[in-house]
Amino acid sequence: MRKVRLLMSLALMASVGLAIGCTAKFGAQQPNTQFVYPNSNVKVLGPVSASLTKQGIMGWGTIPTADEVRSVYDQALAERAGANVLVNFSEETTITTYMGIWATSTYTIEGDAAHMEVGKQRLR
Repeated sequence: MRKVRLLMSLALMASVGLAIGCTAKFGAQQPNTQFVYPNSNVKVLGPVSASLTKQGIMGWGTIPTADEVRSVYDQALAERAGANVLVNFSEETTITTYMGIWATSTYTIEGDAAHMEVGKQRLR
């Protein structure tokens, strides 16, 4: 009987310990963020969003690389046919750690997909 109680107590403590976590969220709004040629025609196609979630031990490998960020950007553009640029977008990263050992990060990008076409007019 004592062993059963001890095992039940240990199981309860372990499950409570695994449920304890901490979340940090950071990001920024990027207004007028994409370079658009002065003589281009830009047509906004609508809102898009994409995200990437990574997991790792002690936070190792949870921050997205530059290639992964570019992949998320391309995923967002793929949501609208003809889109080749994102304007007025926001980037956000949420990192959650569990007992300081296991970490999960989610990188999200949201904004307006647009089609940019470089104009043929001559600039003075």
